[in-house]
Amino acid sequence: MPGPDRVSGKVRPPPAVTLAVVVLVLAALAMRLWGIGFGLPHIYHTDEVNEVKRALMLGAGVFNLGRAFKGGLYYLLFVEYAVYFAVLRALGVVHSSFDFLVRYFSEPTGFWLIGRVTVALLGAANGGALPHLRDRPRRVLAFHHRGRADAGVLGPGVDRGRRRDP
Repeated sequence: MPGPDRVSGKVRPPPAVTLAVVVLVLAALAMRLWGIGFGLPHIYHTDEVNEVKRALMLGAGVFNLGRAFKGGLYYLLFVEYAVYFAVLRALGVVHSSFDFLVRYFSEPTGFWLIGRVTVALLGAANGGALPHLRDRPRRVLAFHHRGRADAGVLGPGVDRGRRRDP
């Protein structure tokens, strides 16, 4: 039965609510992964190129101070590409960082898929976090949602432009 946790004192949601959030997050992930390979190896959205390029430049030792604190996706991609490089090197596919860069220009599909899967996972996880954010004070959050079911699928842009009072 839902009620306060004996240790922390926090109120737990009913199991049906937890199940609903899990199902919605999985549905959101499935919808995001549905067209993950669209247009590959070509890119039709320039924002993908910008983030991948920034991550690769960071790997080459070029740190762009103008973009240092404007989003962090390329930091995450940098770490993922380091793992990708280590795996390809262990498999003998690439032998140096130059081979890795040549692979980016000759076979970029792996780079694009890593980025797309990362964004899909972050977007789906965003929907799962929204019910936990509903009780935070407005001054802490730039947006406020009531943890509705559609928020798990649509993410934080559900009611953009409309104010909702608690």
